[in-house]
Amino acid sequence: MEAERLRGKRPCKALSWCLALVLCAQMLGTSAMQAFADEVVYTAVLASESLGKNLVYDDVYGVKTTGIALMVKRGSVTDGSGNASEGVTQVDTVNSSGTVLASFGLGDVPSSETNKAHCIEVAMASMQQLMTDEFSFSAAPKNVNDKVKYGFVSNDGAEVASARYDKFVKRASAEPLVAAVDLDGSVVDVYDGEGVKRTSVPMPEDWSKGWSEEGPSVSIWFAYDETRSLTLNISGYDANNVRVSKEYVWDSASNSFVAKGDTPSVGETEREWSLPDGGKVTITKVEGQDAYRCVTPKKPEGFIMSGVASLWNFEAFSEAELIQYKSGGTRIWDFTGVQPAEFQGVTIESSMGNGRFLCYQNSTDGQGYFTQYSIRLADGTSVKVLPGTRGY
Repeated sequence: MEAERLRGKRPCKALSWCLALVLCAQMLGTSAMQAFADEVVYTAVLASESLGKNLVYDDVYGVKTTGIALMVKRGSVTDGSGNASEGVTQVDTVNSSGTVLASFGLGDVPSSETNKAHCIEVAMASMQQLMTDEFSFSAAPKNVNDKVKYGFVSNDGAEVASARYDKFVKRASAEPLVAAVDLDGSVVDVYDGEGVKRTSVPMPEDWSKGWSEEGPSVSIWFAYDETRSLTLNISGYDANNVRVSKEYVWDSASNSFVAKGDTPSVGETEREWSLPDGGKVTITKVEGQDAYRCVTPKKPEGFIMSGVASLWNFEAFSEAELIQYKSGGTRIWDFTGVQPAEFQGVTIESSMGNGRFLCYQNSTDGQGYFTQYSIRLADGTSVKVLPGTRGY
């Protein structure tokens, strides 16, 4: 059973205690459940003895049937502008015996990180990825050399992986897998649902070369199509400040990342992708310009595009994205990093599964920056908006 409740307001303390007691009762078994029905105080004492008197939380963000729970504490935390507001100050993964498997809080935020609230939110979102029964281990974020790195721990707290990763992504359908990126080691390790390392895939030899001082941004995901293939995207600005995006797909036969293809060459004028509903997306080169345009089918209420619709990387067509428009009609993107005025401020929604959508809101400065993320439930419930960054 997975339970996630994301909202902006602090829950009532009484409600939080009730949730904690129900959670503890679930962890303690049927006898405690009966005690909960007969005597609340007695159950609270049992819970205190089992979980430790100092384990008091404000909310529960996920529970596995094995008794693993994701718990959070709230308090004052600073945002990117240095303003203090109420938010998550610590997130713990706790097992049924009261052992804290993983913990990440204010003291773990890198010293260079000014937006402490966002840093903790990102760590919590990563920990939530593995709060499903397909995976017998949990994510454990740590501050390593003033950077947030991720390890994995089993249900009893044993270390699953000695390596520390910069990011990871799960594949829950079919055979559950986790792909974890180690930028320092230039490798992507793949684990199964039991935490057994299946393989280590070297990153492309030149992945870190030729970039500007800022360096590249690395993204990884499992395609939502029938292949469920592992895709690696490396993007950023080169030494000449030109936006570059390279995409690779894991070839299991050679156990390597194979280039999927760059943007259309100067001599190529058109590319076409099929949509799940039978429509097509056409990419054409703008005559006389180093730019490309994407013309989409007319749909009055949005459409499903088989791909990631980023302004600078239209080659990454591997995830199903839901693009919502203010009104229907054909829309055109200019792949120069600058949006037409009518297209500024568009929201891109990506399905996260379980009826949730991750929303990207572009800025109105015409530079193609994602200025915020948010998570919206399928029923329209509003949830907390997270500060954004360039790319994802």
